Amino acid sequence: MKIFYILSFFTLSINLVFSQPDCVTDISVRYATISIFTNSGKIYSYGLNDYGQVGKGTNINQTVPFERTETNNFASISHGWFHSAAMTSEKKIYTWGRNGHGQLGNNTTTDSNTPLLVNTDTDWSKVVASKFSTVALKDDGTIWGWGNNADYSLFDTTELFSYTTTPIQLSPTNDWADITAGAGSTFAIKKNGTLWASGYNGKYNLGLPNLNYFYSTLTQVGTATDWKMVKSSIDTNFSIGQKTDNTLWGWGDNVHGAVGVSQTPYITQPTQIGSATWNDFAVGTNVVAGIQADGTLWYWGKGLMSNTNGIVYPTTTLIPIQVGIQNNWIKVAAGEHSIYALRDDYTVWAFGHYNYNYNYDVTPQTQIATSNPQLIYQCLNFLSTNENELSDIIIYPNPTTDKLYWAQNIEIHKVVIFDMTGKKVYENLTDINFVDVSRLTNGTYLIRLENKDKSFYNSKFVKK
Repeated sequence: MKIFYILSFFTLSINLVFSQPDCVTDISVRYATISIFTNSGKIYSYGLNDYGQVGKGTNINQTVPFERTETNNFASISHGWFHSAAMTSEKKIYTWGRNGHGQLGNNTTTDSNTPLLVNTDTDWSKVVASKFSTVALKDDGTIWGWGNNADYSLFDTTELFSYTTTPIQLSPTNDWADITAGAGSTFAIKKNGTLWASGYNGKYNLGLPNLNYFYSTLTQVGTATDWKMVKSSIDTNFSIGQKTDNTLWGWGDNVHGAVGVSQTPYITQPTQIGSATWNDFAVGTNVVAGIQADGTLWYWGKGLMSNTNGIVYPTTTLIPIQVGIQNNWIKVAAGEHSIYALRDDYTVWAFGHYNYNYNYDVTPQTQIATSNPQLIYQCLNFLSTNENELSDIIIYPNPTTDKLYWAQNIEIHKVVIFDMTGKKVYENLTDINFVDVSRLTNGTYLIRLENKDKSFYNSKFVKK
């Protein structure tokens, strides 16, 4: 049976070394396979793996993160729909996962559940895994691609359902600064700041207002010369671009509001999303999230969750909606109806689908309401004054009416609660990341969290 936990990363199976805190610095996700990068140089991966796209050597969905142990020195990983691509510190490219369209670029159409070297070139600067293709940029400013070409996103041809199993150059020029790829589309930005696109344009997802269904060669999008980057949905037909003034612009399929402007069904060309400037943004499945210049977190589109009278419902919004009131967000990532966001204290919070059922006989889906992101990771160390006392564990919400949470990655074995007279009012063993205090009378309490090594954390909370 297949199941993966799209938000439950860094679960209790990961043992932290608190004397050397392992803090998250980056998150890579576009669909349902995820990699986490830490400041110690470690990489953890998990998620959907039916074609081996996690890269662990199996085709079993990876429900808990595993530490990557390759000796290939991966500097970045791009997860596509069912395949993945990584670039090493030596500027080589490795790929793994589904390969039916040649998207691994190793001159075969055989799937691989372990990373394989694409070729011997050592001058790659960026690689992006997309739906059924992969595109890459070289140091010399040339752009390359391999995999599926049914939408003409890679090259011009009269052959139906064409593909290439090895890298081919997508443009004869060498003046390219950035690349990305979406669902049947390729985008590239030249060094002069102009934006170009090829592939499927049936829902205007190339940003070209003349409704030609396919553009078989890279075609300029508008006349602007100040494009900074583009991120395109891997399985839905829309894209979001950022200009050098840090404004966001959207185009394509807006039926579910993912383009971020209050107009449906399609946005035919790049249209500015509000008037704000943005520090970071991420594109998922019909959903987008961004961090504004003031550090606040926003989202728009379909598939996230609202909480009404304790019941979580799917919700859709056509324009950006703020998440919470915090203003210390620094990085955001988006997957299949899920958002991950990193604060400046290196805590990671998530909302959306907690796990995805795929209609198999497994435990029901769990959703995290957009208005109440859940803490899923924080890095810790011991207090210098007591080698057994853990510092800075966040418990939330505080005050609380029922449940009190801590980060999912923190391995807590026992919970003890005292009232302010020192009387023990609760003690229990646990293997989950919350305690239900709804039966306690309203007031102030002390909580003690212990792990199996007898290390502990003490804090105060208010039950109301």
